Amino acid sequence: MVFELPKINYTGEIKEVELGLNKIKVGGEKIYPFCSFEGNMPNLPKIAMEVLDIPPEDWPETCIKPFKDAVDNPGKWAKKCVDEYKVEMICLLLEGIDPDGKNRSVEDTVKTVKEVLDNINVPLIVWGCEKDEKDVEVLRKIAEEFEGKNLILGPVVDNNYKKLGEGRIQA
Repeated sequence: MVFELPKINYTGEIKEVELGLNKIKVGGEKIYPFCSFEGNMPNLPKIAMEVLDIPPEDWPETCIKPFKDAVDNPGKWAKKCVDEYKVEMICLLLEGIDPDGKNRSVEDTVKTVKEVLDNINVPLIVWGCEKDEKDVEVLRKIAEEFEGKNLILGPVVDNNYKKLGEGRIQA
């Protein structure tokens, strides 16, 4: 008796997109995630590392140790992730903009994003603090300042996507 692997007919499709200036492709699947035995998975998953815009205050020493020489400088930290750990993308977490925390200004945050971009040659994901009002303010300015850099911005959720996209739709 021959075993036949059951196949599920997946009718959906994940849109293929190009990220960053060097056009890394993601998506394009017409199968369930990682079910390559059912069809084509044209682009392998990409590996990203997270970099914080402010030094982590609550990380255990074991987690800080590999980045100890770079946690005070997001650009240097991102470069280290690319050069030493060979990541394919960087995710810049904007913990410093949280109004309940450091509440960093939009201007300071734009400088941080520029510093990171100047130090890497891989796509950049810029992730807000998950406070809708502050994220809209900061992410819209970042989108405006770095137009054409093909950044990935988030989080984009029901409560903020219209406000985030408003400037891009009108342009």
